[in-house]
Amino acid sequence: MSFFSRYFRGFRFLYDGVRLALQHPKIQARVLAPFFIDLALLLAGGILGALKSWTLTQQMLASQTSLNPSTWLYYPIFAIVFGLFFVLAMFLVYLLASLLGLPFNASLARETLRTQGTSPQNGLTWRQIIQTSLKTAVLLILSGGLLILLLIPLIQVLAVFLSLLAMAFDSLDYSFAELGFSNKQRLEFLRNNKPEFLGMATAIGCTLLMPGMTLLIAPFAIVGAANLVAHLNRNPKTT
Repeated sequence: MSFFSRYFRGFRFLYDGVRLALQHPKIQARVLAPFFIDLALLLAGGILGALKSWTLTQQMLASQTSLNPSTWLYYPIFAIVFGLFFVLAMFLVYLLASLLGLPFNASLARETLRTQGTSPQNGLTWRQIIQTSLKTAVLLILSGGLLILLLIPLIQVLAVFLSLLAMAFDSLDYSFAELGFSNKQRLEFLRNNKPEFLGMATAIGCTLLMPGMTLLIAPFAIVGAANLVAHLNRNPKTT
């Protein structure tokens, strides 16, 4: 397959996740718990994130002597910087939702893998819990670095792109854990399937166009990612 075909296969993973959830009652039932967890966090985090983003944006622009409300550049720059801060706030809420919804998300990935003919490990193990908790902690630390990048002109796009890659990896990681992948196997999977991985990140980026959609779609992203992992495991030579 061409790079574009593989990229598109990754890009449509959210569509596949929704489709599978609608087709399979067992998957559909497991989507509800993480969906409502995400909805509650979205309402709380969205309000707090918007307020904090507003304050940080005002403080940042106030420190720039060349920018003030009387200049025509002020409001476009304000909107861009506010949007970037808000994206980071939503990223932090996304990580919190991943941690709180761990058992539900793991069950969702497990059931999806089964429906696609892949045999996962039995049940959520303490090793999985520890690995996911450590992963979330690492991503939280990295998000602090992303906050610094948001303060550097022209680097903000890179910070957002890295956040999208982290979200795509998080969606895949539940399936990796269910299949008992080591860290080396996870990195190898990403290396061998870069077009699909980039397509997934792009699809998640598109959900940013509708505030809050990234978090609400997260359970379906896990389903779509599990479907993609199962397919790629069955066809490792597909290129």
